[in-house]
Formats: sequence, structure tokens, C-alpha cells
Amino acid sequence: MQKLCLIIGLSLFYCVAHGQHFHKGYITKDGQKTEGYINYKPTKKDKRTIKFKATEGELVNTYQTEDIDGFYLENYMSEFISVSVNDTAKIFSEVKGKGTVTLSSYENKFFLTKDGNSINFDLPVKAKNTNTHHDIASKRIMEVQEMGRVKNFLSDCDDLDFINLNRNTINKIVDLYNSCTGNPTKRTKPKTIMAGLNVGLNYSLIRFETGKGSHTILGEYAYLGETKFDPSIGYRLGAEVEFLPGSFLDKTSLTTGLLYSHNKYTGKGKIVRESFNTTQINEIEFEVHRVEIPFALKKYFNPAQQGFFISPSFVGYLVVDQKQYRYFEDYILDFLQTSKEEFDFLPYRKFSGMAAITPGFDKFLNKKMKFSIGVTLGYDLGFIDSLKVINPRMLLTGINTALKF
Repeated sequence: MQKLCLIIGLSLFYCVAHGQHFHKGYITKDGQKTEGYINYKPTKKDKRTIKFKATEGELVNTYQTEDIDGFYLENYMSEFISVSVNDTAKIFSEVKGKGTVTLSSYENKFFLTKDGNSINFDLPVKAKNTNTHHDIASKRIMEVQEMGRVKNFLSDCDDLDFINLNRNTINKIVDLYNSCTGNPTKRTKPKTIMAGLNVGLNYSLIRFETGKGSHTILGEYAYLGETKFDPSIGYRLGAEVEFLPGSFLDKTSLTTGLLYSHNKYTGKGKIVRESFNTTQINEIEFEVHRVEIPFALKKYFNPAQQGFFISPSFVGYLVVDQKQYRYFEDYILDFLQTSKEEFDFLPYRKFSGMAAITPGFDKFLNKKMKFSIGVTLGYDLGFIDSLKVINPRMLLTGINTALKF
């Protein structure tokens, strides 16, 4: 356990030391590009500031929307431009498509920019309430008004016609307009799927007991008392897939995979036989091989789907093999009047699941490779098959690392 904690501590120290969130890219000003490293962490109060350094060892400079035209982040293939929200305020907006007109967005606010002019609107269109027919009608009027603004801004294309304005149709509208003006839309395609190898260690604890007469195979007057296992350190390896939202500003991602895990347990159990009024402690040893399919939602504290995250998850598993070395002593087998081969005690259900929470750290090594490390704290939802268990406890702590491409 001490070695495991040391590994976790050193790994997290490495991540913190290298987690400054400067991304390789360039800034643009009057058509000129300056390459370097960019730190962009927008907040509710400040969406107009970036930090920039030409080299990793150089002093950091601060730029705002008035100082540069925009910037590009290489690892994410994401471009941002400076756009006006109103007559006095500007923000950096993420480009979704470029042509005669450029479509960009920041959260729910969308921008159309051409010839140095721009308009912005919210999608979906904001409405205070939609509880009554009057509210719904008012929202539709607002949508029609926004469509009128968009049509007027793009009025130099006679073929442009649409009856709805939403997140799906705005992309089609921009594509149609740019094709109409002879400058088809160019879109960047950031990575939305990454797959790679997951390797980890499991640190597992098991405790359980059953009620009187509940274990039918032991008979009416015998039952399992508290059974404790020594901490087990096992391993886990397999494939992991991460689904990215395709937007630098989004702070979530989804992961799944197919993993193989192995743990070996050694402990002691109590067999209580009321007919003799005695309790006997017996050695137990077994190992478990299982296939796991995790489903996890990662919530990051910063944009770019990297840095520190917290991830709730559910892990479904199938026990594919279970080997027992020792169980109860011969007198138990005599008591049951059966052979050791026939005595099938499964500490795990064949198929069940585990609820878990994972704090961790992700980092893009380059635009094609991502490293992830996390510490998983889990609770098994369904070990013990035929027993009516009192106070079941199976806790799992693990450290997982993944390298995805």
C-alpha cells in the first residue's frame, strides 16, 4: 500500500509540475502570425484575455481582444477570433467555419462575421418562460426576428431561404451562403475520438457476513460469521476510448473501454455451528479474473479537455475465471458430506457492476496523443452470489494510466 501511495503521489506531482496549460499555436495581428505558446482560460468575467510567450522559457505577455485579431491552438485545431458583442465589448469566439462569412461561437452565443462587420444571436433563442401559449408565441416571434437579422446580413445571396434558426440549421445556412458567393466553407476538424491503452493497479478490500440459517448449503444450524480478506493488489489492462466534444471550450468528455483485471484474495472466515456452540476460523484463498466495461463522464476544471478532472463512472463486469486454492478445512467438507470440487462458493456474481469516482489529470502531449492518470475509488454493487449478506463491503482503490491516440 505504501508503494502504491508513493506511485500515486509521484504521478500527480509530475502532472502538477507539467500542467501549466500553455498550448502550442500562434496569434494573428493584421494578417501576420507569431508562433508561440498560448494560455486561454476564459471566465464569466473575462472572455477577452490570453497569455502568450514566444518560447517556453520566455516571459509571458498578456493580450486582449483589442490587441490581436485572434489565435490558433495547434493541439486542438481550434481557431479563435476577436468579435464584438456590442458597441463596447469584445470576446474571443471559437471559429466553426470560414468562408465569405465566418461562423463562430462562445457557449450559446453565435457570431456571423464578414467584411469587418458582425452580428450575434443566442441559440437556442432565449425566452423568459415557455409555460403558456402566449410565451410560446412570443418565443417564436423572437426566432422570426433573429432569422430576419440573419437574412438581412446575408442578403447579397438571393438563393438563401430558411424557416428555422437553430444550432443545426445555422451551419447549413452558412454553407449555403458561402457556396452562393463562390467561397465554400472551410472547417477545421478537431479530434472527437481517441483510443489507446489503459494500464492500472487495483487495491481491494472485502468484508462480509451472513445471517443465521441463510446459507442453505451449510445447513439450518450453521452460517458464515464475519469474513475478512487481506488487502489485495491486482492489475488491470485493456483498451480505452474517449469521445471528445470537438470544442476547445467544452469541459466534458465521455470514456468507455474493454479491460481485463485480476485480483488474488487471502483471508479468514468464521463458521458458526450452533449445534456445538462453537465458532471456527478457517483460511480462505481465491483469485478472480474478470472483463470490465467502464462508462465514465469526465468533468474538467478548465477548458480543452485536459488538466484536473473528476469523473463519476459505472463499471460493468463479467467474471470469466475464478480459481480457489483453499477454503474451509476438511471438517467442513465432512459436515457438508461433499467433495471439495462440488463445493462452489462464488465471492463474485458472474455479472454485476461497480460504482466509482475518479479524480485525475489529463494532458495532451501533442495534437495526436493524450496522457491520462487517475485514482479510482469504487464500491462493488454485487459481489456474493447465493448468500443473504449482512453488511457487505467491497471497496476498491486503483491507479489507472492511459495513453490515447
